[in-house]
Amino acid sequence: MLSERIKDTIGIAYAKYNLASIYLNLKEYKKSEALYQQSLALFKSGNIASRVMACYTSLSTVYRATGNIQSATHYALLALTLAQEL
Repeated sequence: MLSERIKDTIGIAYAKYNLASIYLNLKEYKKSEALYQQSLALFKSGNIASRVMACYTSLSTVYRATGNIQSATHYALLALTLAQEL
């Protein structure tokens, strides 16, 4: 990826997030989860709260789809808390 070669961390985060969304739609949940977690870490390091919130929401969706209600609830509450702070 070009963004990796030029160390465009935020560009990488967006690319990983978009790939995760594709995998989610394809119901490839493990790939989706891994990419959302990677993009979450990058968005956190870039201090982009709105995208962190989007990652939390998407992770909640992944966990709900896989039946992991405890993790789904955890990430949904993180998203809600962050949304209230914005």
